Amino acid sequence: MDRILAILADGTGYAQELAAYLNTRKNFIFKTVLFRNPTQLKKYYSENQVDMLLCSEEAVHNNEFRIKNICVLSDACGAGEALESDENGCHMIFKYQSGEAVMKEIMDYYSSKQRRDEEADIPVVANRRIICVCSPVGGSFASTFALALAQYLSIGGRTLYISFDPFFAYPGEEKSHTDKNLSDLMYYMEVAKGGIMDFITRLAHHCGSLDYISGVSHWFDIVDMSKKNMHKLIDVLNSNDIYTNIVFDMGTAGSASMELLAGCEDVYLVTKKGINASKAVEEWKRQMLFTNHRDIVEKSKEVEIPHDELLEGEYSFEVLLKGHLGRFIEETEGLKYCR
Repeated sequence: MDRILAILADGTGYAQELAAYLNTRKNFIFKTVLFRNPTQLKKYYSENQVDMLLCSEEAVHNNEFRIKNICVLSDACGAGEALESDENGCHMIFKYQSGEAVMKEIMDYYSSKQRRDEEADIPVVANRRIICVCSPVGGSFASTFALALAQYLSIGGRTLYISFDPFFAYPGEEKSHTDKNLSDLMYYMEVAKGGIMDFITRLAHHCGSLDYISGVSHWFDIVDMSKKNMHKLIDVLNSNDIYTNIVFDMGTAGSASMELLAGCEDVYLVTKKGINASKAVEEWKRQMLFTNHRDIVEKSKEVEIPHDELLEGEYSFEVLLKGHLGRFIEETEGLKYCR
């Protein structure tokens, strides 16, 4: 059954040209139907399902149809702005851009809305916390901070740490080609229909109440991870009561990174001193806004990791929280687990 995108004409010919263009695109997920006035649309809507409406700002204020997903074509608006026309809200799309860009915005909005609706139906364990640590700045010690944060949180409850940094080495770990690791979990999610949580607990190494999974066999396993599997992983962890906290180190960005950032409650954005680092963080934010992920920017907290002599060279789990980094995390989290 086709998904229907209803386009309500605005009297300028723009809507007619856009509808014709969208119907030529093989990768567009909707069948586009053009309506020249609200009466035509109302009659069609009374007998057929309409999955999304694309119309002018004037038309949406007179919306009698209560269509769940609405995109508004605007003469001037910022990326990702919302127009609260009713309880569902509307997504604003800048009118004067390429048809390809308009198509992409429509599909991105619809996909993210569907994901949010699906997540609302998933039973979420009370007091569950999922955190992502990421950094657009090289040499910022983001992975070390993420691991120390996971160990710190494990003092208050069982915690799982997963690093998507392919070159991060766990303290004291001697990795071999025969070890089971994150690559095995990714493959398992591709082929298995269930039992993912059980596989994770069997795969994990244990350090007190901290569980962690060894890194991938090769960096391309992370880059090639699908959005679907990342979404599946977040859902499984969210609906299971084994872990109180889950900490992800995003490491290498791939196609699934947006699913990871969107699925986490908190995002720590690690930076460091210097004009280049500041520019990198600003560019990260620009790209988030460009792809209509203002929510990710808003929940991100910038942190600058203090220098810690205890963590110079090779270090162990025993010293991760003993120096400046432990005190910094304690102050950042507002908890009193260490002292």
